[in-house]
Amino acid sequence: LSVSFVAFYVVSMVVKLGRDGSADDVKAVAFGAEFFRALPAAMFAFACQTSVLPIFRSMKKPTPESFNQVCKGAILLCGCFYALSGVCAYVT
Repeated sequence: LSVSFVAFYVVSMVVKLGRDGSADDVKAVAFGAEFFRALPAAMFAFACQTSVLPIFRSMKKPTPESFNQVCKGAILLCGCFYALSGVCAYVT
């Protein structure tokens, strides 16, 4: 996953450089409000990646297909919780 982010950054730099002729305003890290909005997601991803192998080993049938189903269910559940908390925050 990290390799895909690096590849995306490199491709965006090349596109920006080809379009504008300069890539001076592209920053790898921007310390501002955007940084602090993205920090919890990055920390969550970093903290949860260590749980992948124990979860895979604890499954009854540890196959890549069944693990993909578990991941899809977990992402769907997290999305529902985020949507619910967003609705509750909007209502209050």
